[in-house]
Amino acid sequence: MSQSSVVSFTKEATSLLFQNILVAYDFSETSETALRHAVTFARKFGGFVNVVSVQSGAEYAAEMDSGAGRGESHRQLMEDLQRLAERLTAQGIRNRVVYRTGAVADVLVQLATEYKVDLMLLGAYGQRGMDRPRLGSTAEYMLRCMPCAVLTIGPGAVLHDLDVPPMRMLLYASSLPKEPGTAEQLVTTLAKEMSAKVEVVHVVDNRTRFRDIRSEEEMKLAEEVLAGGLRRAGVQTGWRLLSGSQGQRIVERSTEIHADLIIFGLEHVPGSPDAVGTISMAIWQAPCPVLTVPGPA
Repeated sequence: MSQSSVVSFTKEATSLLFQNILVAYDFSETSETALRHAVTFARKFGGFVNVVSVQSGAEYAAEMDSGAGRGESHRQLMEDLQRLAERLTAQGIRNRVVYRTGAVADVLVQLATEYKVDLMLLGAYGQRGMDRPRLGSTAEYMLRCMPCAVLTIGPGAVLHDLDVPPMRMLLYASSLPKEPGTAEQLVTTLAKEMSAKVEVVHVVDNRTRFRDIRSEEEMKLAEEVLAGGLRRAGVQTGWRLLSGSQGQRIVERSTEIHADLIIFGLEHVPGSPDAVGTISMAIWQAPCPVLTVPGPA
């Protein structure tokens, strides 16, 4: 199935964010929340929403083995996706709803490249381990491999029957890189467009092998420089230097300031294999979505 509400879509050269959005959709509450956020971004930035429903090879084979039942199940899925496309069109959202079979992660990466996506949204699935929660393999693969920004909906960010809240506070989890990257540019543009405040948070965790060798004064100066750049761009910005477990402290701070979004760079802890673990904890425990951006933040 490839149901499109427009004849074609060409990504325009623009300074605005999120012109071409991809949503991984499976009719779950997390994917429905992801779709609703995608609609909000599309309305704000004039973006195009691609919705993809992927059936794994194992699921497809099971339906084939079920015989006559497969036809009815497949027909119902196509009807549900058709209604989804009609719903988006009725909301004034340019869209394309696509059904695919195959390895979920491979399909999503392929379509993200094919559609030149700059934002992907998905729900988090996985297990809670004894020490800390872990993302499902598909979500973790997306964080590691996607060339675009990825917004992930964890259990605490599910909207249920609530409306998508306005983004008034962004928590920018920064490793304070020497050179500004894509994450800083994204935070600046997003905050200005959403009229949101920003808090830059840097967490020092001396229990890891990859310790920040800068002095406390050097880190405070780096935070003030970063915050100052955002202020000069017209964004109301504060900063906070914290110590302790990175994931835990970021989640705690996001709750304290009522953050509507947490932003990480993909290299939040450069060179550390625990970087995705930190992000995983934030996704599973934070009361808001988590946005990861390629490159250092």
